[in-house]
Amino acid sequence: MLDTLTVDLLHPHDRPEWERLMRQHHYLGFNKCAGRFLLYTASLNGRWVALLSWASAAFKCKARDEWIGWLPRVQWKRLRFLVNNTRFLILPDIRIPNLASRILSLNRKRLVADWFHVYDEPLLLAETFVDPARFFGTCYKADNWMCLGQTRGFARRSGRYTEKHGLPKLIFIKPLIRNAAALLSDPCTPLEGQRQGAIMDMTHLSVKEAESLFDFMGQINDVRTRKCRHHRKTIMAIGTAAVLSGARTFAAITEWGQNCSQRVLASLMCYKDPKTGNRLAPCESTIQRFFNAIDPARLDEMVSQWVQYQQNKKSKKTKPIELPRTPLVAVAIDGKTIKGAKYADGSGALHLFSALLHREGVVFAQEEVDQKSNEIPAVPKLLAGLDLQGKVVTADALHTQTGAGRYFVEQKNADYFFTAKGNQPTLKNDIASLFTEDFPPGARANR
Repeated sequence: MLDTLTVDLLHPHDRPEWERLMRQHHYLGFNKCAGRFLLYTASLNGRWVALLSWASAAFKCKARDEWIGWLPRVQWKRLRFLVNNTRFLILPDIRIPNLASRILSLNRKRLVADWFHVYDEPLLLAETFVDPARFFGTCYKADNWMCLGQTRGFARRSGRYTEKHGLPKLIFIKPLIRNAAALLSDPCTPLEGQRQGAIMDMTHLSVKEAESLFDFMGQINDVRTRKCRHHRKTIMAIGTAAVLSGARTFAAITEWGQNCSQRVLASLMCYKDPKTGNRLAPCESTIQRFFNAIDPARLDEMVSQWVQYQQNKKSKKTKPIELPRTPLVAVAIDGKTIKGAKYADGSGALHLFSALLHREGVVFAQEEVDQKSNEIPAVPKLLAGLDLQGKVVTADALHTQTGAGRYFVEQKNADYFFTAKGNQPTLKNDIASLFTEDFPPGARANR
């Protein structure tokens, strides 16, 4: 009987009916989904027999966190790799043995791929909470979920669990990959899709990569007036490599250099101690004095060019994925006001406008926005020297302008995705009523 059972992502057209059934028949009811979520239906011979929802994991859960063994600083960064089965409803009058566990198994097997397709990040662990006064969690046990005990029985108020209701829930977890706890808890293990500030892995810099970095850095003049122990290219290469690896302060740059192996320091042409023969990285005061003296715009230009050069080399070496058509490269343009930074004349907060690759998170072009202007007139200047042919440019609602669309299509030979918000109600309503079938069924909104 269960051979024809299927579990599918909910289609946007069916969302109102899904929500109505969940509100009517689930003991917790249903209000709305917040944050990241996916909705599913289970069908038997074309008829809905169950509804499921998955969403972001609980912010804190003592038993779960102890089982994973992660530190708080690791937990906050990696919580997004967990998912919570927030609703599981077998519809009324459906009484089929083993149906619930079979649905759960089928849903779990496709969940990781669906989540990655919609949110571009992996899942490592699933969790759920079961009210023992109503259920035993039999379907989760049948699908080999682990019961970690019970919650402490507190209700959430204003985002915090402070109101004790005395109705603890059973905690079930299910690793979605092997060694999930070890991967989540180890701060030194990078997870696919994780962005913690590091743009590129510079700890294994090859000789050719180091040589190309030195060539780019050599185009920046040395502002020092006397011969020094550390070559200007070395200091700039150390600083560039450290920042691309996630360093954000002069102290962090210094620490990155001091933690490098002798092989990496040699590839960066660091000073060689004549007595010991060891390579020595520049100290913090040397790094700070040097970078405070050079032209920051010129340095930014050279670093952006080198990063783009490396990305182009890697894309040429990588074999294309065999898909019906070549995947498009997505480029985002966005501006940010820099905290603690001001314009050269000391007035106003500095606003930078950047272009970066979506998947890699690599900034390859950056422009200072005039204090008396905004990002719109800065677009042609930012993208003037970039080849965007065949690429897709994404931008926020500020750039949802006819002129911007024509610029990308006619002058840059690129496609674009713009955000339509309430400031353009006609356009937003037109989009909402058209082409909904072209968007992922689990997407948070049809745009």
